[in-house]
Amino acid sequence: MNADPAVREFFPGLLTREESDASARRAQSKIAQRGFGMFAAELRATGEFAGFIGLDPMDFPVPGVNQPTIEIGWRLARAHWGKGLATEGARAFVHHAFVQLRLEEIVSITVPANLRSAASWKKSA
Repeated sequence: MNADPAVREFFPGLLTREESDASARRAQSKIAQRGFGMFAAELRATGEFAGFIGLDPMDFPVPGVNQPTIEIGWRLARAHWGKGLATEGARAFVHHAFVQLRLEEIVSITVPANLRSAASWKKSA
């Protein structure tokens, strides 16, 4: 997924298999440490990996966003775009953020040109 130019269109570059695996290990470690983070998303029917969805503390400043805050985010493999998976996952994590974690605020950011991601957020809100 992280080697797909379409998936990584709005990121600085592609990731090698080793870089992608290291990123997944970091995500698992963060979940173990704080109980939330970016979780692997799988298709219910088959267990096939579809991408990831979750909550993560923002570690960089964004104008107009209070710090520290938690970002909700997702990245899906291209084969799973347009099926409502990001919207479904985002809705579940919005609920989790406010009900279980009792967060006061979450944010989601994307570059203005990333219309697919923005559309998923609007549907989940």
